[in-house]
Amino acid sequence: MLFSQLCFTNYLIIMEIKKLIDEYKNLSSSELLEVLKQRTDLTPTQKNIIYVYLHPTNLGDMELVSKFQTYRNNKDGNITGKLEPVDNEIIMLLNAYRCRQYNKYIRHLLHSFVKKDNSIVPIDGNEVESCGICGKPVYQYGKWQEKCCELGKDEVVRKEHLSLGGDGTDIVVCLDCLIQLGKLHDLLQEIEGPDYLDNWKK
Repeated sequence: MLFSQLCFTNYLIIMEIKKLIDEYKNLSSSELLEVLKQRTDLTPTQKNIIYVYLHPTNLGDMELVSKFQTYRNNKDGNITGKLEPVDNEIIMLLNAYRCRQYNKYIRHLLHSFVKKDNSIVPIDGNEVESCGICGKPVYQYGKWQEKCCELGKDEVVRKEHLSLGGDGTDIVVCLDCLIQLGKLHDLLQEIEGPDYLDNWKK
């Protein structure tokens, strides 16, 4: 089941996840794993959301990029991504949001690309850049127009290699990662409240 179907269109499911996060917040990682094993009423994705939220894995510099590329290569044989919500990628972003190394970075991306989504624009120019989440090559608009023939006729419509900029940031992202970031925002709004991005103490 897609992440969007699992979490964001079923209010009762997300309320249950919120309740369990609060109920299990004082458990150690091993205790939580044991409890979740016994919860046959929860799907693997629901269990992963709860576990990752409460016990995120610390990431090193550039490790998020590495994890995205490894996952995509293993699953699809390339690092392009999907123009739809991908459970594992959203959970990787949730882990990054909750860990010390990446929290401020993910919050910055959420502020720049999701909270102010009306400011997202293709970057003008002729340079090759890298997506700030998955690290794949993305092209400024002039260069992207040149590369469309090489990338395939679908790229004109799909725009998966177009460099996208946001409000108040030098970081660029690809459309595939922007979709995953948007779904992370939806999830965090439900778990932490609609104003979660205004609380910089998190």
